[in-house]
Amino acid sequence: MMLGTTSWRWILVFCMFARLCNGQQPTSSAQTIADVLQNDSNYDSLVAALDTAGLLADLSGSGPFTLFAPSNSALAMVPDGYLKTLTTDPGYIIHLQNLLAFHVDIEAPLEAADLTDGRELLMANEEYLTVSNSGGVISLGNNDGASATVLVPDEAVVSNGVLHQLDQALLPKFVFTNVYNETGVFFQNLLATAGLVDFVMSGEFTIILPSNEAFVGVPSDVFADVDELTKILQYHMIDQVLPPQQLQNGQYKTVNGESLVVSVSDDGKSVTFDGIPVQGVNLASNGLIYAIDAVLFPGQDVPTFAPQPTTAPVSMAPTVAGQPNAEQAPSIVPTATSMSDPNLADVIEAADDLKSMALALQVSSLLDQVRSIESATIFAPIDEAFLQVNQDLMSALFEPEWVAHLQSLLALHAVSPDVLYAANISDGASVTTLSGEAISFVVGDEGSVFVNGPDGTGGVVIEADVPASNGVLHKLDTLLLPSWVDQDLLAIGAQIDEIATFMGLITSTGLDQSVATGLFTLLAPSEDAFSKLMQGGNQTLTDSANVEELTKRLQYHMIPRLIPTQLLTNSTIATLEGSNILASVVPGQQVKFNDASALFVDIPANNGLIYIIDKVMEIQDYTDSPTIASPAAGSTLTPSEAPALTAPSLPVSPTPSGPVTNNDTSGCAYLMSEIVFILCAFISLAIIF
Repeated sequence: MMLGTTSWRWILVFCMFARLCNGQQPTSSAQTIADVLQNDSNYDSLVAALDTAGLLADLSGSGPFTLFAPSNSALAMVPDGYLKTLTTDPGYIIHLQNLLAFHVDIEAPLEAADLTDGRELLMANEEYLTVSNSGGVISLGNNDGASATVLVPDEAVVSNGVLHQLDQALLPKFVFTNVYNETGVFFQNLLATAGLVDFVMSGEFTIILPSNEAFVGVPSDVFADVDELTKILQYHMIDQVLPPQQLQNGQYKTVNGESLVVSVSDDGKSVTFDGIPVQGVNLASNGLIYAIDAVLFPGQDVPTFAPQPTTAPVSMAPTVAGQPNAEQAPSIVPTATSMSDPNLADVIEAADDLKSMALALQVSSLLDQVRSIESATIFAPIDEAFLQVNQDLMSALFEPEWVAHLQSLLALHAVSPDVLYAANISDGASVTTLSGEAISFVVGDEGSVFVNGPDGTGGVVIEADVPASNGVLHKLDTLLLPSWVDQDLLAIGAQIDEIATFMGLITSTGLDQSVATGLFTLLAPSEDAFSKLMQGGNQTLTDSANVEELTKRLQYHMIPRLIPTQLLTNSTIATLEGSNILASVVPGQQVKFNDASALFVDIPANNGLIYIIDKVMEIQDYTDSPTIASPAAGSTLTPSEAPALTAPSLPVSPTPSGPVTNNDTSGCAYLMSEIVFILCAFISLAIIF
């Protein structure tokens, strides 16, 4: 999935099988998948689960369906009796539907011959599985923890599809996540301030979650009192799991003891909490989350703060384009810096209109770097600027696996060691930022300053020369975007001479198609690494006759997920080739993959990252070490583990871009087409992007 289309979106998980029900039924003489299951005692547990979820009849529809069916013994292997919870607790009906839908592919009837190695399957719950087919042994899995082997391929080929028997149940993503992890950084930071993290992680909850924009729209003094903050957060929690199917008009008691009002429309197609419409729903192992676009406040006399509407278009690009009219900008009066002034980090944290900037610096582990940097100039986007950027992009950047990209974006707004007062900025001048990319300036007749980013778009300095003890800060009305926002891994890699051979081989073997459409961390051997490989008697590796071996070797250098250095631990990582590599990390000093050392790390593109390493790795499968896992959301790293806020010494200054574009609407179009089907079952909510 590409950043900007479906990253951190709210997935409409309930009633996903409604899209399977097209009202057509097979003829009475035609056997269906439902018939096969009901006539085979080996699937009694699966039939019972499907019946409980209200989905058994759907498998009698015309399809076509491909069902990967776990037998009784396979379902019995679901850990900790979790399946019993899903099948006996009405609060988990959505979860049960999601788990069962994860076993159904509805794109086409897929027989064993169609399950080719590397094929991606889109399952009915909107999650993906990848097929592994080695020597006729077929298995399914993904990077979120799902894994199963097909025991009996093509066990039944019937009128409405194909049934394959599995050795164990496929577990969807929600099984491995806590409701806390799904709330996002804004809510998590507030929970930490209120001391509620352990409480949320150890219970079962329905959480009504305001959007990031909603939090930004709340006056800064509202959350100043920790006791009041705690009450507000608890007002967004109900200590039971309430799926949409069970919600009724009435009052529901929250954790803080007060009740909020739930309203369900007559047609069952919309739900509100205290009058605020629900935008979507997300699942976790211990509950679910309803997304809303306002912060709720207990008590009749307290207003509900909703984000202020803006006339600026939501766009991936800054809203100020070209050369603005100098007369429209405010005048700038320079002030002097004193050692008695607050630190740059303190200035940002104290400003009412820089809350988003402060949070971004904190999440990216750069706030302490700003605090300790000797001298710098910060062009700080105001909160409104963050809201004017595509919110899919912003939400994704606040996820742990995108931290290197967030650091790159923030570093584009910092210059060091130069301290640039407005009066000293000349028209047409440019400076290199700590991201390695340059910004330029246009100075108006009245001293107004415009800052242009790498792509020529930019914004106005609306408050200049805010003094700090270690530099100066200018408030900017626009969030500058790095050039990687518009360039994918192929485009970034093509600009780096140091990995020209690797990128050329990616193209010649046809792997460029995978890179262009996927999400990857590339471990790219340097030119010197390939030179040494050839000198060592491997001249034939790149010959056309050895394309299969070469392809596997290249896939061994491709990780089908994002792993920035901040998330690396001493552990194994699965590669696209299928084997595990071994990562070894000395924080802030050295990163190694097997016996190859990283020369450059965290080079961002809009669909991944590039590491440049000093060796072409031999394929070895490290299976004895634990597989790498991202830290729990909300966890923090010590400053020594965080990258310094300095420009990366890359062979070139990459100018990224690609799958994260303004016009990337393929995900939206697909989802909207599905809503038509979803509306016909139980309750339907809109999807927020």
